[in-house]
Amino acid sequence: RYSWGATGPNAFDCSGFVWSIFQSVGINFERGSARTLFARFDAPAPGEQYKFGTLVFFSGLAHVGVVADEHGFYHASRHHGVVYSPFNDYWTARIDGFRRVPLPAPIAD
Repeated sequence: RYSWGATGPNAFDCSGFVWSIFQSVGINFERGSARTLFARFDAPAPGEQYKFGTLVFFSGLAHVGVVADEHGFYHASRHHGVVYSPFNDYWTARIDGFRRVPLPAPIAD
């Protein structure tokens, strides 16, 4: 379910959901709003906007989700909780940009 400021596991807001996904796989960064995350991370390389794991930002940087593929993304919806949504006309018209969270360097043997 959606709850402003929540980071799970039973309730999330959009940026809390994004933060929790990365935390769950050991990629740590300071939790922040969608606008903060947009400013913190770099744009993806050309052609990688729809790569799995890319952050996608909407509606004046007020909403963020995680790209699944070129067809859709996961996000915490105010009315429906955590959902998959297609990149339909509604969402595509509201995209402000994309960002990639840097992956940690592999540990050398």
